[in-house]
Amino acid sequence: MKRELAPVLTALILCLPPADAEGAAKKEKEVAAPGGRPSFAETVEGLERRDGLVAFWVDDDAGKIWLEIPAEAWTEPLELLYIEALESGLGSNPVGLDRGQLGPTRVVRLRPVGGKLLIEERNLGYRALSENPREVAAVESSFATSVLWAGPIATRDDDGTGLVDLTTFLLRDAHEVVRTLEETEQGTFQLDAERSAVDLDACLAFPDNVELTAVLTYGGKKVGEHVRSTAPTADSVTLVQHHSFVRLPPEGYHPRPFDPRAGSFAIRFADYAADLAAPLEKRWIVRHRLEKTDPTAASSPVVEPIVYYVDSGA
Repeated sequence: MKRELAPVLTALILCLPPADAEGAAKKEKEVAAPGGRPSFAETVEGLERRDGLVAFWVDDDAGKIWLEIPAEAWTEPLELLYIEALESGLGSNPVGLDRGQLGPTRVVRLRPVGGKLLIEERNLGYRALSENPREVAAVESSFATSVLWAGPIATRDDDGTGLVDLTTFLLRDAHEVVRTLEETEQGTFQLDAERSAVDLDACLAFPDNVELTAVLTYGGKKVGEHVRSTAPTADSVTLVQHHSFVRLPPEGYHPRPFDPRAGSFAIRFADYAADLAAPLEKRWIVRHRLEKTDPTAASSPVVEPIVYYVDSGA
């Protein structure tokens, strides 16, 4: 029996490809397989690029916004101001979801980590006002940050520039409308992705800021009277949400201590580099950044005046 099987086994062994040839064939199959990671050029083919503080690509067919990640972000995360707001409101004063209502202003980092782009809010409630970078880093790493969103990096160009689909970031309940409606006893609502979309025509890029807009629809149950009296269909509340990424101001701003007699507000944070005899809490006054054209003069025109715009619909 053994003698009969020997020629057959020998023939089978001779027919098998070498181990390295098998690995190469498998690798070639994986590269050629459909659904592989497309190149940067393939991803943006046919899309419109809008260049500004951060460039992005508009996909009209899919209704997507592709954010361009600068190559330098891999070594030094890009820091920006992030502000979200309601561009249109519910129309009910007791609920408070008003047209033009701003959310908090955040300092965020666009930080690539492990194949994803993190939009991470810095924790400025705890700082070290120190010239020692190690002391600054020690305090920063001692307190949690907040990742507001994370998305997979789809591709990278030869120069290191990356792309991430930002659509789900724009279509999330950033203004916490669901929580507000619940707290004001207006029912149980949920963001409906099928009835929400990015307003691509209203997504604009400028040298110092990027403006992105989405239309969000919330479906509700056991809807309260304030929503019933304002929304045309009570269980379908549609609002317009706005997102702004803004360039950080340049260096040179000099903070001033808060004084309650000034009739303003205070920025509060803990300074872990403070002297042992000094209080841990710091309070700075909230004020405009005004600089004289002539610093030596007692009174002088400002370099960049503060301009207020009145809504023409008022």
